[in-house]
Amino acid sequence: MKKRNPLFLFLFIGIFLINACSSDDDFTENDDNSENPEIENTYENGFFVLNEGQFPNEGTVTFVSEDFEQVEQKIFQNVNDGMELGNTPQSMFFHENKVFIITNASNFIRVADRYTFEDLGVISGDLENPRYGATANGKAYITNGYAEHITVVNLQSLSVEKTIPMENIGEFIYLGKNGMLYIQQAAFGSGNQIAVLDPNTDEVIETLETAENLNSIALDEEYLYALSAEKLEKFSLANFTQEEEIPLTYETSAANLTLDEDYLYFTSGKKAYRLNTADFSAPETALFEVESDSYGTYYGFEVQDSTIYIADGGDFVSDSYIEIRNVEGEILKTITVGVGPNGFYFNE
Repeated sequence: MKKRNPLFLFLFIGIFLINACSSDDDFTENDDNSENPEIENTYENGFFVLNEGQFPNEGTVTFVSEDFEQVEQKIFQNVNDGMELGNTPQSMFFHENKVFIITNASNFIRVADRYTFEDLGVISGDLENPRYGATANGKAYITNGYAEHITVVNLQSLSVEKTIPMENIGEFIYLGKNGMLYIQQAAFGSGNQIAVLDPNTDEVIETLETAENLNSIALDEEYLYALSAEKLEKFSLANFTQEEEIPLTYETSAANLTLDEDYLYFTSGKKAYRLNTADFSAPETALFEVESDSYGTYYGFEVQDSTIYIADGGDFVSDSYIEIRNVEGEILKTITVGVGPNGFYFNE
């Protein structure tokens, strides 16, 4: 999912005002939220919506149950007596019973119990505008928007173990079925490379070159799909060669590539499109068109189990909303969430 952060330019100005972490590689545990036997597994069987918040204020997390009927706002603050989550939360990932919330303006990773959202502390050090994370071999690999390195976190000690030098900054990162990590080295309308990193050696074994303006990638068991503004490319994971490409001649740039089962989904302007990976030809007709006129249209976009999830960033000042649709494009539910919703994370 995957979005261009409209607040990115302001981070250069405001980052020194809001840097909330130490420069040391460490894990800071919160002593005020020790094990509480009264806290139950409240947040199972549903999904989280990550809300960036109004810059430079703190972000929030909204929980929605799998039947879309139970909605709770600001769950981290609610569980932890109003404790701040962090400034501009960018993404989340899970490992075992923990959730890791990457807050790029605060330069730390908030750790919490994934089922109760009880705070477990923060990981800091060698994080420079951290963006996204993926796990492999008991470690987390974190991309950075201000530094040309990957930050490696030991998930047992919850501390930064080292950094891996890269040729460019990193954006999205995914673990493939073959055990390799695929790192998009393009962001904010610039870049055309994908690094393939072997987590067994922590070395880059291949760099794929795509069309310019690469903005999102998706993986299945055999292929990597790379979406740029006007082209969709297909690379073999067996030999890292490009097998096919198709031009996308829509009125506005394509973005937000995601994969569900045998279908690729992406957006262009207000429209969403779907194509079968076996066919791999540009769809002529949109699946649906949203009515939003906000700057944050499709600020978050995900497809899970044949259900489409759309986050509208709104005006990035007031609470916004998400839409949930079926694959025919029909709206199943519209739900109010926090300020600047940017992504969906399913806690199954």
